[in-house]
Amino acid sequence: MSTMQPSITRLAVDYRPHPNICLREMLIQGDQLTVQLDGQILFASAGPLRRLLQEQAEDYAPRRLVLDCRRVTFVDSEGLAMLVGLDRHCRGNAIELWLKNPGEHLARLLKMTRLDQILAVAPQTTGDD
Repeated sequence: MSTMQPSITRLAVDYRPHPNICLREMLIQGDQLTVQLDGQILFASAGPLRRLLQEQAEDYAPRRLVLDCRRVTFVDSEGLAMLVGLDRHCRGNAIELWLKNPGEHLARLLKMTRLDQILAVAPQTTGDD
């Protein structure tokens, strides 16, 4: 007996809440919303990005929100604070927040600050999976 995989809805977004960061696309698969980020999460972009991600989580009401960070090139302290705040918001709404494919810079920051013990980090993957 085979199990059916939930269908994937791919939304090409290319939306910039701030010039430093872009939501490239969103994938909806079952009760999971995956958002592909591209750019830098900095002091100036963290607030608009957090508000946008919270709105998407509220609009789609997923059980899991996955931020695909493979194209995130830089994160400063405000960006880290944004991730922690978003995690709190998600937990308060029964949503799991996962960081997927953190690049070397972000992975190093998460480890140095021990946020890798607080935030859920999915294993590194390749390609479009």
